[in-house]
Amino acid sequence: MIRFFITQKILGVSYGQSSETSGEQSDEQSYGLAYIDNGIKVTINDITPEREKIEFIAEVFNREQPEPIHIEEILENFLMNFTDF
Repeated sequence: MIRFFITQKILGVSYGQSSETSGEQSDEQSYGLAYIDNGIKVTINDITPEREKIEFIAEVFNREQPEPIHIEEILENFLMNFTDF
């Protein structure tokens, strides 16, 4: 089972997170995902500046468990069609 985590980049510094944001937030932030695949940490940065979108994506990925080879394509589809959700 792969567990997906939200990552946050603030002012050029990345912080890994699994739940609530710690510390103060800046107007300049971007969210991504991280996961462990066969013992290797994979991080996809700068997916969206909107925390609600990345929380939704992480929730769906944790529930549906997509194969790692499909993750980037799924992310692209989510972001291109996000208004449909």
